Amino acid sequence: MTVAALLAACPPPGGGTPPPETYTTTVKGKIVTPARAADPAKGRNITTARVWSSVDPAKKVDVGTDGSYSLQVAGHSGSFTITAE
Repeated sequence: MTVAALLAACPPPGGGTPPPETYTTTVKGKIVTPARAADPAKGRNITTARVWSSVDPAKKVDVGTDGSYSLQVAGHSGSFTITAE
């Protein structure tokens, strides 16, 4: 899926105004089977996936026991892709 970045400025350590190119966003979601996506009463959550962004493909997070994930993407402005395997 492609996710448009929702950017929030990261204040530098000690406070102050962040430089304009320093942004972070947290993407939260849940990995489910197509049947569960269509109807929450059907299918199942996928609990064995790993998720990463095109901004930092080396930073992978495992989904939780309910298929949910929270992935922080920093140092980016614009659109990026979230991938799960």
